[in-house]
Amino acid sequence: MEQLASREGHHLFLYPFAGRHVHLGLASLLGWRLSRQRPNTFSISINDDGFELLAAKPLDLASLLDQRVLAAGPGPGLLADMLASLNSSELARRRFREIARVAGLVFTGYPGAPKRSQQLQASSSLFYDVFRQSDPANRLLGQADAEVLVQGLDLQQLAACLARLRAERLQAATL
Repeated sequence: MEQLASREGHHLFLYPFAGRHVHLGLASLLGWRLSRQRPNTFSISINDDGFELLAAKPLDLASLLDQRVLAAGPGPGLLADMLASLNSSELARRRFREIARVAGLVFTGYPGAPKRSQQLQASSSLFYDVFRQSDPANRLLGQADAEVLVQGLDLQQLAACLARLRAERLQAATL
């Protein structure tokens, strides 16, 4: 873990070497948990080796060093925190668009005269909103949420990465 202050803000670099999807989820999760302890604004940059949190205000690294923000949480705590840290409804809405097309809820047009993508988005968004309001237990919504967490963020790998980070001693370096 490295920390750096520059004219852009306060940088925190972490290198868990867990892959791009896990780093995206981990950066969002840590940013959200850190901002709950002390309000702050974050920008996230990721790569295959690690990620950077760029904060507007100085970061309190004590919670990272004592590993409070790395806790998986009791029961569904990690899942709830991940859904809260991301714009999961927008990700699920995008995933639902494809599910609705495959399920036949959205008519894509006749051969040679396909519908425009804006029309397909509007149709699938309407279905998504109606299902969310009137049938939150709908299987297609559940599938969209599950695909976002499993395929998009790799929640199992994220939990394993958090467990590995908790088992290790974090070393902080100020540049």
